[in-house]
Amino acid sequence: MIVHPPPARRQETSDLPPPLTPEQLAALPHDSLAVTLDAVVWVMNGLATIMLALRLWAKWSRWRKYWWDDLFIVAAWVCLVPANALNIVVFH
Repeated sequence: MIVHPPPARRQETSDLPPPLTPEQLAALPHDSLAVTLDAVVWVMNGLATIMLALRLWAKWSRWRKYWWDDLFIVAAWVCLVPANALNIVVFH
């Protein structure tokens, strides 16, 4: 036989603190991680750019043809840069 625990007791509304006023909400600290996000996004974008450049250079230096996977990677990178720029605009 499976024994289920008793249901949790619902907290009464009188036990809750009163809601904060707009002035109290404005006085709360507003820590933002936007600067950290900017740094992480652009460092990763830079690493992706370096890796893409190295891949294309390696293919070019060995006289190999670019294939469909290379074209998809370049297309994804072309979409990556404006997407990252939009993230910066949205979070600031």
